[in-house]
Amino acid sequence: MQVNISEVQAMQLWNKSKRDEWIRNRCHELKNEYDTAEKICMEMNNFLHRRISEEKKDKIRAAVTCFENNCQKMNYAKNAEKNIPIGSGITE
Repeated sequence: MQVNISEVQAMQLWNKSKRDEWIRNRCHELKNEYDTAEKICMEMNNFLHRRISEEKKDKIRAAVTCFENNCQKMNYAKNAEKNIPIGSGITE
């Protein structure tokens, strides 16, 4: 199952401006900082403690599972530093 991080940020209780800022910051962090996937995974887990519907919690759980299963592959900053392509556009 493929999960887009923007699906998680869209479920938050924030206004659109704050949601957009959250996704922009997390994408920047994923691309430019080490060990960010684990940090985002923990942050998404914290969202589960909010008063939101089970449907939204299920989507968040799916994103958390996706991050947990793939965080070892999400070394974008290290790969970019080594000039290893970080996008999947070449293979798709």
